[in-house]
Amino acid sequence: LTAQDMLAYSMATVQLASSANFLELAFFANPGDGDEYLPVPSGSEPSAVSSLVKNINQQAKQFKLEKKFEHLGSNGWGLGKEMMANGQGGLLANPHFPHEGNLRFWQSHLTVPGAMNVMGGSLQGMPGVINIGFNEHVAWTHTFSTARHFLIYQLALNENDRMSYGVEGEQHTITSKMVTVEVAVGPNTTIELTKPFYYSHHGLMLETPAERGLGWNDTQAFTIKDANEFNMDVVAQWSALNQAVSLDDMKASFAQFDGVSFNNTMATDKTGTVFYVDDSTVLKLDDTANLAIRLQPELVALRKSTGFDLVPGNMKLFESQGKVPFSEAPQLTRTDYVQNSNDSYWVTNLKQPLLGFAAQYGDVHKPLSLRTRMGLKLLQEGGGEDGKFTLDELEQALIGNRIYLGELVFTDLASQCIAQGNTPVQVSAGIDVDISPACDIVANWNGAMNLDTEGAALIREFAHLFNPSAHLYNNFDVTDPANTPHTLRQDKVALKALAHAMLNVQANGVPLTSTLAELQFVEKSLAGGHASGEQLPWAGPMHVEGGFNVFRYDRSNLTRSTLIPYADYQTLPDAVTGQPLASNLSAQGYPVNYGSSWMFVMNFTEDGPVAKGLLTMSQSSDSRSEHFDDQSRYYSQTAKLRPLYYKEADIEQNLIDEIDISMTKQ
Repeated sequence: LTAQDMLAYSMATVQLASSANFLELAFFANPGDGDEYLPVPSGSEPSAVSSLVKNINQQAKQFKLEKKFEHLGSNGWGLGKEMMANGQGGLLANPHFPHEGNLRFWQSHLTVPGAMNVMGGSLQGMPGVINIGFNEHVAWTHTFSTARHFLIYQLALNENDRMSYGVEGEQHTITSKMVTVEVAVGPNTTIELTKPFYYSHHGLMLETPAERGLGWNDTQAFTIKDANEFNMDVVAQWSALNQAVSLDDMKASFAQFDGVSFNNTMATDKTGTVFYVDDSTVLKLDDTANLAIRLQPELVALRKSTGFDLVPGNMKLFESQGKVPFSEAPQLTRTDYVQNSNDSYWVTNLKQPLLGFAAQYGDVHKPLSLRTRMGLKLLQEGGGEDGKFTLDELEQALIGNRIYLGELVFTDLASQCIAQGNTPVQVSAGIDVDISPACDIVANWNGAMNLDTEGAALIREFAHLFNPSAHLYNNFDVTDPANTPHTLRQDKVALKALAHAMLNVQANGVPLTSTLAELQFVEKSLAGGHASGEQLPWAGPMHVEGGFNVFRYDRSNLTRSTLIPYADYQTLPDAVTGQPLASNLSAQGYPVNYGSSWMFVMNFTEDGPVAKGLLTMSQSSDSRSEHFDDQSRYYSQTAKLRPLYYKEADIEQNLIDEIDISMTKQ
């Protein structure tokens, strides 16, 4: 492992929500009309090169243009003195991240006498810093921001020249850079391949193969401007957060560094003041350009169809003016709460909506996700009768596994189901379903997605077919976003979704009354990618159910982010469409490899910070280690978090082993 490797990893991490999603498009980009994007050997290894080229060509034909980062998410609360029973600050940290690969969290407690005493979790491979954690003064967590950290420009090429373009009379040349990579082609055998990458004055040139929408031809080409392209602040930023002794220190770190490249931050201090900021790195544009991106119909339509901002490259209007400074980022300081569950900044606190920030920070005045609404409901209810949280009540809010969808519609859905009786519901032409067996399950739902929840598969499959815009009345109220839209429509469209869900469950051989313990599981992969053979029952809902503590299965390259093999589970088909079920139901049940990862709750006290937490995937990825599955087993068997020992006395009392390491300068 070299210093260059560490730098490359850090830069790749900060580009997760930007350039990392367009590397294939940069690979394919070339001014020709054929397969000129293919690499060529530096030497003469024709047979190996031929095999590689054939493989690359095959992958190019299967390439799909998609947002690879859309599933990353989290919940975070900063709780102030008005919300904590002891009148000091509290925090709930619930990052939803992969349980596999280099985006896997691990836990540590770092102490530098006189300088730093910080506990928390970090992404695997992140050098020497805690990403989400607390010290004796402040605590913080992050969630994935809705902000867009790049722009795609459609360049207007000069006539008869695919390597030059104009921007309102100013001429620019597309340049190239040759890159050579050592590629493994067999055991202990490598070859060197070389290819050019192309650059506009904005950044990398992009192109999709097979005319999939972003083609490089005689008149146009596409390029990306990434706010995080040269962002090397990641270690410095979190080092400053780790050593902060106040919220003012934290704010100063955001003003100085851009390391928190794609995250919101929720923080609290020991005095009970809380702070929110979306200081993820965003390109600065002038007000007219911002207005156009937010409201211009063609640009809005392009964003909806592609998932990112695509703007004219022949206008100076959209030229970047650097990065949005900290002073202009969405932020809020209060003494009750700040929260985020991956909706935009505007509902950080229901009492003080945030508006008027750059369009690229995300949409405002739009319906919230069911997960955000669940979190806001938990906050509004408080921990108990006094409306304030103790540490135990924060823990219950996190792992109680309530689902907002059930609380929102199941009473009305059960009533409609019972009224339907034995009269079949038509799911599609020629497919009619008697839904009466589903009525009792919906009516008697136990209020959560815990191990003992009966009918878990029916509830889950219904959630994946539920469509708020079609199944709820159109009564979204921008002044009451936490509670609207609400009320199930009376046109029985929701019964059709319930019938479809029932059909999916039964057609795939799952008993309707199956509990979540019988269905959802974690199974560790051993060396070589072999499944361990032991499936740990796993509690917890999914995002689409309006769950808060959420889990799911994901086989995407970004989520797994590793070449190390892992066991896979074939998804069963939808009984109507024949397509793989969105829930990832397999013949074994619902596997889990993503979701709540490094989660904890904490409260400052007169005697220092007190915390409980869990690393759900366990600390070690080595199947020979006793810590390979210990915390996973704990979660599977125990519906609670474990103590986090921060004080020296507690550490000494619970010490398992101690190793002294010394280093000698060479």
